[in-house]
Amino acid sequence: MGQLTTTTSKTTIPPMDPGTNGHEPFIVQAADATRERADQLARESADRYIAKNMPAVAALLNEEPTGCTVWPGLCTKTGDHDEHNNFTHGYERTGWPVSVGFVETEDGQPVLYVDNGLTSDFPPEHAPTVAQHLRDAADYLEGMQAKVETGRALARLRKVRETADTAFAQVLTIMETAVVRDGADPAEVGERVLELLAQVRAQAGA
Repeated sequence: MGQLTTTTSKTTIPPMDPGTNGHEPFIVQAADATRERADQLARESADRYIAKNMPAVAALLNEEPTGCTVWPGLCTKTGDHDEHNNFTHGYERTGWPVSVGFVETEDGQPVLYVDNGLTSDFPPEHAPTVAQHLRDAADYLEGMQAKVETGRALARLRKVRETADTAFAQVLTIMETAVVRDGADPAEVGERVLELLAQVRAQAGA
């Protein structure tokens, strides 16, 4: 009886080319695709959770702001725009002895200004009225300074969001929307968001 001879075929795996040949290695492409899909699923999960459990927040996120999103409550331009300013409180409109306003410089820096405006003499009896106008102008000037700080806080928030994970980025978007659309104070919004996160974690652990 002859001896049975068997042969085993082998699959030869070619060596991996470490060069990119103008494109990323497959393992890098696969990792990037997996990460993008995970981010997409996380966003969809966050959106579904918000839509189901936080309808008021969902409505907030779905509304498009109508004013300036860079300097909300300060810049008076609407729609898409690159130049930011506020010339609404000139003396010719307010009757104040001075004009106060806001402009953004070419390098993106906010500047508040006071212009001489209306220079005129007035009888002493008008002094209380003129003094009140000056106080009104000063109050408006201080109010603009507070809105500048809000715009700076939004810029910092957006910078953090660039590198945040998906869930935290969603939280930052909620904060941004509340500030831009409703004029909420960034610090107060941050405190409220932390409270909501604590509630969500408590419910998840229950």
